[in-house]
Amino acid sequence: MRSTGSSERQAPAKPHAVNDLLHNLRGEQFRHAQNLRGSRSHLTSRHIFNAPTLPFTTLSLSDLDNDNFFGSADPILPAGEEDNTGISTASTNSNNEGKGAFEFLGPAGPGPPKSWQLLKSIQDPRTTSQWRIKALSIIIPELSSQFSSIPPGPSTHPQIPHISPSPIPTSTSNIPSLSILCLRFLVEYPVSTFTEDIIPYLNPHLRNTLVRLMAITSPLSNSRLFPLLEPDGHANGELIVIGPQASLKDDYFLQRTTGTGPVQSNNGTAIAVGIPEDENWDSDEDNTILRTFILISTNLAASTLLSLPPTITHLGLIDLPSPISLHRLPSICPLLIVLDLSYNTWLSSASKENTKHLDRIDWSRWHSLRMLGWRGCFLPDGILARVNKGRWDDVEVVR
Repeated sequence: MRSTGSSERQAPAKPHAVNDLLHNLRGEQFRHAQNLRGSRSHLTSRHIFNAPTLPFTTLSLSDLDNDNFFGSADPILPAGEEDNTGISTASTNSNNEGKGAFEFLGPAGPGPPKSWQLLKSIQDPRTTSQWRIKALSIIIPELSSQFSSIPPGPSTHPQIPHISPSPIPTSTSNIPSLSILCLRFLVEYPVSTFTEDIIPYLNPHLRNTLVRLMAITSPLSNSRLFPLLEPDGHANGELIVIGPQASLKDDYFLQRTTGTGPVQSNNGTAIAVGIPEDENWDSDEDNTILRTFILISTNLAASTLLSLPPTITHLGLIDLPSPISLHRLPSICPLLIVLDLSYNTWLSSASKENTKHLDRIDWSRWHSLRMLGWRGCFLPDGILARVNKGRWDDVEVVR
């Protein structure tokens, strides 16, 4: 009788069978640990070859970041607490400290062509609310505290203004008033509704607040600005025109004057141009007279300059694109208290023409001048002596 043990031969073992078995077991254990982690921060490879190859600026994912998009951020657990894998966060944090989480180096290969890249236009600082607050700070210094907490920005709804969330103010002085929030809401209505149904019910001081508010956040266009200034041509004694959104007509002041010089009233007294006949100079009610005129980043025609009302006490001609005849100002506006000529490029160079132009100004005719804005402009030698000649108190020059 043959022995079965000797007659049956065992099948030859496959080469590397043990290594393949161990490799499969290690792979299953690795994938199991990876699934429990829910993260890829423990991978040693510095590249992910299945990542998007297009530039990230062309992707429309709102959460496109290294941690969330590629799943490289580990869940944050309290120190010493164990996750599902049984690994303590205290040990992993100490091991990864200094190494950083998964670092994405970008798609493999050369950089994207220029046609794929979105062009980022450099924003002109003169179009920002911060610059406008700075430009208006000499004439109206209270603007920085009155409207600094109002964020600019276009509305995302046709009738509701866009007010982006801002940090919680540290004091009640930074909280916008209810009237400012309501005015910001009303100005978002269509032009026809705004001019016909809203403006007639705004009194002069609210119109003045609205003009100031929008001068900082989003300058008004002609279709919205000038209806606010009717019928006096200004809002509570102030006129602020900021370009390029708005511009001033050449005959703007001529339309509101009764003549070209002093005229005789019924009682024989002389009345200056642009001053109402029944105006009482001792009265506290002066909201019918233009006291403050500010023009920023828009042209000032020679005819408009010559027709400025003589009642102006605060004048700002800021960032004008073309030169004007400054030597005519003392005779046109003799009551100036504050004059701001900041950021005019045609006054920034140290040329003989500019020096000669400034020498023609008769500074002595401005008896009430207290402050002169000269930011971003060249100040020739000896100009301060001519400005302060014959004065008890020197004029404050803001440079």
